[in-house]
Amino acid sequence: MTSGFPILRLPSKPLRFLLQTMKMLDVVSISFSSKTAKRRVEELNMNVSCIDMYLSTSTIRLVVEFDGTFPLTFQIPDEMIESEPRKLNKKLNYMKVKKGPIPEETEIFHWKPSGIRFKEIANHVLEIFHKSEFYMLMITYDYDYETLLQELKDFKICKLFISSNFMQNSKLHRSLLVNYSRQFDKLALDYHSLKPKVFHSIVSLNYNSFCLERVALKLEDLLVSNISEMRIDIMRIGTRCPSKQLCLFLKHWINGSNNRLEYLVMNLPANSTENQFLLIALNGIEYQLAPTDKEWVFSDNRPIKTIVVEAGGFDIRRNDGTIATVTVDETFQYLRMFVWK
Repeated sequence: MTSGFPILRLPSKPLRFLLQTMKMLDVVSISFSSKTAKRRVEELNMNVSCIDMYLSTSTIRLVVEFDGTFPLTFQIPDEMIESEPRKLNKKLNYMKVKKGPIPEETEIFHWKPSGIRFKEIANHVLEIFHKSEFYMLMITYDYDYETLLQELKDFKICKLFISSNFMQNSKLHRSLLVNYSRQFDKLALDYHSLKPKVFHSIVSLNYNSFCLERVALKLEDLLVSNISEMRIDIMRIGTRCPSKQLCLFLKHWINGSNNRLEYLVMNLPANSTENQFLLIALNGIEYQLAPTDKEWVFSDNRPIKTIVVEAGGFDIRRNDGTIATVTVDETFQYLRMFVWK
């Protein structure tokens, strides 16, 4: 008497029902067993919001984000790290059925593959979840990524996030920015040590989104930027852009600089008030009170699609007639600029 059940021999409808009652890890395991199994898993049409990729010295992680549930993580250990891999049998025919919801609280797919390249694994994950691209590639540790990044050039990856939390090699950090950041639509940094001219060449690219944390974005950087969505979160108060420089930036925008800009959020100088902003940052700029409750469409492909500008703010007009609403948050010391297109 066998303890397993030949699930792949079931008719399509019973097999689909059975797969929908299984844990996600088991469903993914089955998808790797054969082409037929992969096709059956694809037919489930599992709804995911995005798939991210994380690179470190010991693992490569592919994180599948589901709407409102815990993510599924494919963790592929480095060959030098001792670990117990998840065993996959290419000739899997029998498998014990475990009932339970597909998304579990701790869904980590530990796997040390044999004879399968990372590129094949990544393609497989994209295909079973019906995605054509990875949303984000995050790099957090010092490592020679050159070979792997060359292999990743065949993939569509929307966003590059380089974190300095565990990176001590500034030369590597600069190399990643200079050599690889241009192939992405979005860029996020929490540190950079580039010379001004080199950094200007990066922020002047046509990024759809740019996020900078903990490092000041100077007036010169703002003036040469050609980015649609900019988020500047500077922790050190002394390095925030002064209101007089914000005034120069707004005047340059009015006169035609960065016509791709749709959204800007950045820190204000410490203890800024709305009255100070009007006197300094909007000095010499014509403005009028903006109507409240205007809905601004958010261009990102994340779950949040719109932002309602409830605070009102002030409308300024570009020379070509484009209107932008500028709002000041005195509590959190933020400036927001919404461009209406």
